[in-house]
Amino acid sequence: MRLVSDAKLTRRAEGRQLIGGVPLRVVNLRPDGAALVEDWLRGIPVGKGEGERRLARRLLDNGMLHPFGGEAGPDLGPVAAVVPMHNDLAGAEAAVSALAVEPVYVVDDGSEQPVSDRWNRDGVRVIRREQCGGPGAARNTGMFHAHRDGAALVAFVDCDVRVESGWVERLVHHFADPMVAAVAPRVRSKPGPTVLDRYEERFSPLDMGRAPAPVREGGAVPFVPAAALIVRVDAFLSVGGFDEALRFGEDVDLVWRLNAAGWTVRYDPAVVVTHRPRDRWRGWLTQRRRYGTAAAPLAERHGSALAPARLSPEMAAAVVGVFAVPARLAIPLIGTAVRRMVRRLRPVVGPASAVSISAAGVGHAVRSSASAVVRAWWPLAVLGGLFSRRLRWRLVVWTALLGLDDWRRFRPRLPVGVTVVLRALDHGAYGLGVWQGILRRRSLAAIRPVVVRPSLVPDSTASSATTNANRVRR
Repeated sequence: MRLVSDAKLTRRAEGRQLIGGVPLRVVNLRPDGAALVEDWLRGIPVGKGEGERRLARRLLDNGMLHPFGGEAGPDLGPVAAVVPMHNDLAGAEAAVSALAVEPVYVVDDGSEQPVSDRWNRDGVRVIRREQCGGPGAARNTGMFHAHRDGAALVAFVDCDVRVESGWVERLVHHFADPMVAAVAPRVRSKPGPTVLDRYEERFSPLDMGRAPAPVREGGAVPFVPAAALIVRVDAFLSVGGFDEALRFGEDVDLVWRLNAAGWTVRYDPAVVVTHRPRDRWRGWLTQRRRYGTAAAPLAERHGSALAPARLSPEMAAAVVGVFAVPARLAIPLIGTAVRRMVRRLRPVVGPASAVSISAAGVGHAVRSSASAVVRAWWPLAVLGGLFSRRLRWRLVVWTALLGLDDWRRFRPRLPVGVTVVLRALDHGAYGLGVWQGILRRRSLAAIRPVVVRPSLVPDSTASSATTNANRVRR
């Protein structure tokens, strides 16, 4: 396996200190470990030594290094494909025609008009489910047949997703790592001329961005959609597949259960597939609301994994200053938060890095909390605004600022005012679904923030990981 550096990785002290990952970590390397990292970044593959592989594993799991896609994948046999379908024969036919793998299992999930077993090409098998059980149940059915027929890897592809030639071959190299259970490409919205098309091009909830990452709770990419996903069959079956009780969020749940079982899931945006977005405003808002309804059942299964905000005490004080107190008190609160972080970080990363990390951390905390306010917490914020003029105006201001910041970062083909309004509608629909799920489950776990006390200290395990490493050169 060849490795490349994460774009945000900082290297100090002649490459012996690495700062990066999400959550942020500091790794202090011994000279032999630093030399290994230099070799990897020059294109030398990871060798066979136990210590060398242990160090590579740690840096991969931290998100400091990423696999490079130039290597051929392992010989695990042909990759089967599963296409779940419900009342979308045209979409299923288009998805199947774009796939260059076989066998393909098309699972007819209780469509009103059953799909015929006869298909337009060899290597395609139609499996009928008489009752519609949702996408998770349909994928499980397809996986059962693929496993029975001996498949080691299965690609899930939804009817509204279009893949490009060679997409499987460009992702299977990840499975050279025996701990990788699943790999997801980037899912981008199909471009179109309407306002909704243009909005989805930049803000589709299926698009996890342009940066590669390990997929895990609290990471830069906390989950990936199953709209296009390649999975290792043994790993999938070891955790019981998709939870069929979840009609939405079943892919999030699968990823977190794989993580909990010790497996790795990776996101590789170098491979891009396209997704057909909703074509009506009502359907778009309904989709966002339904996504929000998954928050409560996911919180029941995974506790704080879906917490809308994670804050240290210093960060929480800064957020309170931004939202709840007069401006003359807010600035001292924010300044105090930054000073405390700097004092804690200075011995680990040095004065300059401590200041930049602290300032960026406070900014991220304020933005993420503002996002939580206008998404999951907006009903509470609106209720509080009825009694507090300051809170009412700050809610309006932060909603507008978030929309402006999103327009600046993503540059949609839309006027800034339209973007601000659509972002507010998007967040509002999702939050409505969150509260709908909360009322059904009678639990506030989905909106409960988490207060943490991070400890940014040298990673002693990684610093010693190259002891007695077998430094293979090739």
